[in-house]
Amino acid sequence: MKKTTSILLTTFLIIAILTGCAGGGGTQAQGGSDGDLTIWRFAGMGSETHPASLGAMRFAEEIHERIGDEVEVQIFLNGVLGTIPDQQINGLLNEIIHFCDITLSNVPEFSSAFIPLDAPYLFLDRETAFSVLDGEVGDMMRQRYEEESGIRLIAVFDHGFRHVTNSRNPIYTPGDIQGLNIRTLANNIHMEAFSSFGALPTVMAFGEVMTALQQGTVDGQENSISTIWDANMHEMQNYLSMTSHVYGFLGVHMSAAYYHSLPEHWRVAIDEAAAIAEAYQREIAYRDSVAALQYIEESGLIQINHLTHEQMMAFRDLSQSAWELAAAQSGQEYFDTIAAEAGVR
Repeated sequence: MKKTTSILLTTFLIIAILTGCAGGGGTQAQGGSDGDLTIWRFAGMGSETHPASLGAMRFAEEIHERIGDEVEVQIFLNGVLGTIPDQQINGLLNEIIHFCDITLSNVPEFSSAFIPLDAPYLFLDRETAFSVLDGEVGDMMRQRYEEESGIRLIAVFDHGFRHVTNSRNPIYTPGDIQGLNIRTLANNIHMEAFSSFGALPTVMAFGEVMTALQQGTVDGQENSISTIWDANMHEMQNYLSMTSHVYGFLGVHMSAAYYHSLPEHWRVAIDEAAAIAEAYQREIAYRDSVAALQYIEESGLIQINHLTHEQMMAFRDLSQSAWELAAAQSGQEYFDTIAAEAGVR
């Protein structure tokens, strides 16, 4: 029932926005003297200035460079084509939308491929994180994802380390987060991790978070610096603690069946455009996250504190139940392979 409802919600959202759209094979629209033009819809969650949105725009530009006389990529941001992963993934599977950017932490309902990445403090630096995702182990995860979900991962954007904001106090130790009501993703590993830290994890859709913070429904939330800045969360919270508890990867997803049904030169265009957009987005995401943290600090609206390595390890030591859950849900051998590549096995 849950997935059926999500499909209907996605359909209604798109019908409300795009009069006369149909799923399957892309929307056909007149392309002037060149004949029919296939429309591909890209669903994004961020604003026009979010690094993920800029990556999507670059992808659309590169598609235009290659097959612009045959295909047009239309980008819909701010969650207008779906605000939860179920809506977007089911939109892909039904070819209502054609691409979407969803964090890999938001797809465990569809595949166990990326579950190991959510183990707290699996990655301690950006370089290691991307060396794993871009190597043979990353290829193994992509293949498993496509086999289990029917979704193809065409690019991995940089979402940065996730950190905690809250309205009560700075967080240096597990004792500081004890009893805080923290909004998390609908991800069992994240929820288990925050429970093991002593917090009270609360799941809600991203579109509800800002209102919840303003009204005090939750004490805080956890997210990347780019998202904290993009959503102006630093104006709603008192403390930003640089916990770096999980590295965030933002996937660009599409239906595998639809991808394989396309003409070869269209598939080549997608692969090339995705690779260029991926490299571009990672560069600006890192640059913008550094700038965003500086802007947040200079605003004086929120107190920022950084954790030492020893303080981070105190949190990791408490999170063994989350590690065990990640291994159980993805398979112990599979989990150990990824953990070893990350340098912690």
